Amino acid sequence: MSDWMSGTVSEGMHRFPVRVYFEDTDTAQMVYHANYLRYMERARTELLRLVGVSQYVAMRGDVGSVLGFAVKNCHVEFRAPARLDDLLQVRTVNNGVGAAYIDFGQDIWRNDTPIAEARIRVVCLDGKGKPRRQPTDLIARLKTMLPPRDTAKA
Repeated sequence: MSDWMSGTVSEGMHRFPVRVYFEDTDTAQMVYHANYLRYMERARTELLRLVGVSQYVAMRGDVGSVLGFAVKNCHVEFRAPARLDDLLQVRTVNNGVGAAYIDFGQDIWRNDTPIAEARIRVVCLDGKGKPRRQPTDLIARLKTMLPPRDTAKA
């Protein structure tokens, strides 16, 4: 599945391209560490769009009830710097889905060079910011598009 703006999904992985712009870098023209999290957030947002969830619509409540997603925790390992004008790829896999959470594995690569690796848990929230169950059809679509990986082998 593909939408040129939202990236592509194949072999159980979402791939999202990102170009490093001047605004992303520090004075040494290397990507500022917090911007890797921005790239990963964009990739997750576009993955949800491919699964059929517009966060804008979901947060307005047009899907029956208001829902949103927030990062509960994240662990990032930085492997190598990305630099001005690099073309990167954010790769996202499904490490597990629960009633109210999704565990994502996300990596950023420049060609064959790993740049950063993250494990991120997002939780589904209602309009008041309290955890809520995810719609079952969303869980089913996500599991179909990105089958959960066996993280015990990793």
